[in-house]
Amino acid sequence: MAQHLRTRRESGKTVVQCHGCFDIVHPGHVRYLQFARQLGDVLIVSLTGDELVGKGPDRPYIPQELRAENLAAFEFVDWVVIDPHPTACELLEQLRPDVYVKGREYADSHDPRFLREREIVESYGGRVVFHSGDVVFSSTRLIESLDDDAHLDECRLRALCDR
Repeated sequence: MAQHLRTRRESGKTVVQCHGCFDIVHPGHVRYLQFARQLGDVLIVSLTGDELVGKGPDRPYIPQELRAENLAAFEFVDWVVIDPHPTACELLEQLRPDVYVKGREYADSHDPRFLREREIVESYGGRVVFHSGDVVFSSTRLIESLDDDAHLDECRLRALCDR
C-alpha cells in the first residue's frame, strides 16, 4: 500500500488518513470521514485492532473485521487498515499521509500518544487537521445506553449479524 500511495502522491494526489476505534459507526463518524475525504483524493481509515481497544471490558463491541467492513462500505473511503499497534504512529511513519485528521477533542490534547502522532506527521511536512465535530456522538455512550437492557441489545445484535 505504501508504494501505491507514493505513486498517487507523485501524480499530484493528496493522501488523507483518519484513525480510531469505530466500534459502532454513528453520524459523527460519517461526518468526520466525509470531512476528511474533502481534504484530499485518497482516504485511508485505520482502526485499532481488537486486542488494543482500551475502552473497557467487552470492548470492542463489534469485532475488527466487521468494523473494517463497515468502514469499507462507504464509497468515499479508499482503504481500510486494521492497525495491530497501540497507536497510529507506525502506520503514519509507513504511509506518510499528507493530512492526518482527528476529532476536535484532540485539538488541545496533551495525550502523549496523540502528541507523538502529531510529531511524526509534522516531521515529514504533513498537516494535522481537526474536524469540528458539529454532530457529537460517542460509541461508548451508545453502548452504555444499550447496556440498560442487555437482553434487547443481544437480540438486536443477533438480528443484525444474521442479515
